Amino acid sequence: MKRPFCIIGGSFLTAAFLASFLNAGIQAVGLAACILAFFTVLFFFSREKRVIACTALCSAALAFGLFLPNTLREEQVLPLQEQTVEIHATVKSITSRGNQKYSYQIGIEPSGSVPVSFESLLYTNQPLEVEISDQITLPVRFFAPDTTSYFDGARYYRGQHILLLSYYDGDAAVTVTPAQQRSFRYYVNECSRFLRAKAEQYFSPEAASILNSMLLGDRSGIPFALKQNYTDAGVVHLLAISGVHVAILSGALFLLLRLFRVPRRLAVILQMTATIGFVVISGMSGSAMRAGGMILILQIGRLCYRRADSVNSLCCAGFFIVLCDIYAIMDIGLLMSISATLGILLCAKPCQDWVCRKLGLTSPSAVKITGLLSLTFSANLFLLPVYFASFGTISLIAPISNLFTTATASVIIAFGIFVLLFVAIPTPEVLLHLLTAAEQFFIDLQNGIARFFGSLPFASMGLDYPALGAWFVICLLFLVMGLLFWKRRRLAVPFLLFSVCFFLISNALSLLFLYDTGRVAVIGDGTTSNVVFIDRFQAIVFSCSDDDYIDESTYRYLKRMGVHQINTLVLLYPDFEEYQDTVNLAEAMPVQNLLYDPENTACRQMMEEHAAQIQPIGFGSEIQTTDGFDASFTIHDHGEKFGVQINYHGYSMLLSSCLDELRQTQAQTVFVSGSVTDLTEIKAEHLILLEKQWRPVLCDQLYETAKREAIQFEIKKDGICSRIH
Repeated sequence: MKRPFCIIGGSFLTAAFLASFLNAGIQAVGLAACILAFFTVLFFFSREKRVIACTALCSAALAFGLFLPNTLREEQVLPLQEQTVEIHATVKSITSRGNQKYSYQIGIEPSGSVPVSFESLLYTNQPLEVEISDQITLPVRFFAPDTTSYFDGARYYRGQHILLLSYYDGDAAVTVTPAQQRSFRYYVNECSRFLRAKAEQYFSPEAASILNSMLLGDRSGIPFALKQNYTDAGVVHLLAISGVHVAILSGALFLLLRLFRVPRRLAVILQMTATIGFVVISGMSGSAMRAGGMILILQIGRLCYRRADSVNSLCCAGFFIVLCDIYAIMDIGLLMSISATLGILLCAKPCQDWVCRKLGLTSPSAVKITGLLSLTFSANLFLLPVYFASFGTISLIAPISNLFTTATASVIIAFGIFVLLFVAIPTPEVLLHLLTAAEQFFIDLQNGIARFFGSLPFASMGLDYPALGAWFVICLLFLVMGLLFWKRRRLAVPFLLFSVCFFLISNALSLLFLYDTGRVAVIGDGTTSNVVFIDRFQAIVFSCSDDDYIDESTYRYLKRMGVHQINTLVLLYPDFEEYQDTVNLAEAMPVQNLLYDPENTACRQMMEEHAAQIQPIGFGSEIQTTDGFDASFTIHDHGEKFGVQINYHGYSMLLSSCLDELRQTQAQTVFVSGSVTDLTEIKAEHLILLEKQWRPVLCDQLYETAKREAIQFEIKKDGICSRIH
């Protein structure tokens, strides 16, 4: 075989990715099917085809076989959710979330209530007096990560080996047993913590958060609005350590060493040493170790004076990374690294040659610019599925914004490592000031680029499932055509461009269809929910409770629906002190009007800078919206309860926490807020409970409760409402 790891690695990675979505039963069927197909191929295929097919089937069987025991272990753990259990665990990492909230990644040991060992992310509102490697015993309540139609939280955490989340309320005592001997990871974490503290000392808070993210793997300090600017601009991959970061650092060091005429083999050895050092100071996070492993495999080939085949080396690196850690296939950073690199290797040069040939470009500068555009276009083309699965949107200007940020990111990464080393050792203040000022300049420049491109009205587009399905079919047809007409390579680029344009146009048309309809969505996390009303790409958001992550989920849903600003944000809860998610929502998406409960004294102070207009709710009055909004909203006061009457082209809806109003209403769709367990005598076409009820609910009709996915309704101009499944 000319490219053995394209067969081995490609089959293994594809099977592992498929297995990550399947349960244990189907994985077992897949493993058996691979084994059966192996023996079928062994006896009935010709020799050349037999070698290739058997190799691919063995790799696929290996992937299913590695996933199967892990999935069986997960199925033993999942019944623990929504239970309070006393656990014995080892602290693996400590992360402060800010606002007196802390999280600890812990390895839980088997005990009477815990059948197998697994890892969890422990949340608490108070710091625990523990260090990495310490043993702790405490009662926690387990819960599953939020998994919605716009964010698969369970898959995201599984990529970090976290099967369940847990919460400690601080009431019971915590038993801490200090570790007799600290692990290597403890000292790595201390080194990373020391460098983060130095970065926060010498840089502005915003610049320090970007530097910590790009070099130390800590993204917790990045403001939510800035992170969304990076996402909309299509450069969010710069904030997560990946193969790009390691390659930039390694390449810069190699060029520097060759400039000083260091022998090639010694330069490669120093490159490998620097790669390992970078992985260590970045905290040895999973994404950093996988990126470092990928680069090390490529460097080993150069060290042995082997001319590397790029695609074969990429498949080899991906194979060994996932082989050592099967959960790595669910890591977004690894998927982005492999997808972008594969896109560049397969499409960048053919796309550049095709454009230059069609436009007749011959000058060196024009060819270089075309090459850069082709490179960013190819990378972002293969990143489309990852963006869709992770963020629910794609950036339409990513090829342009990446041209600018590639230069700034290269300087920030290569120069930033030396700056961190200088701030960590005694250095003259004048030199230190010059170095940090230069690094600060490039970080601010990159943030400015991300803000400029990310704030453009057409910067990003929400992704629609039917459009993505149509695009997938077109790409599949393109693949089949490529196999049938392999000698006609000139068809490749036109087919590729056609499939992309078809996807963008069909997705845009599906979003424009929303212009003539009203859409109501209940965005929940399984416990509480927000209600969103969208009309002509304008949104009114009713937030009935202050719960963590709900407002960020609302933001993702609005972006996916093509909404770029909130017309009115109505905060119906009387307390506004515990969480910052509503502030994050208002910072990331412009809010024209903000209405708050008059008893909520802290709300005005916290939200004053985040809305064009802010005022208390005028009960009994109609919410004033901008021109073109066809729906009317009236808020009623019922003492400690509230009600919102919504009318859209003759179709009426009610959002209320008052039981009397709920029973008397003639509304066709009713949203019940708060703890209301007696729903008898309520008559409505659709009845939705916005909060999870912990006691049995009495009701005369079918109802739905808060879910970890959007409950959506579509109302047409003729007043006909239909449920969107």
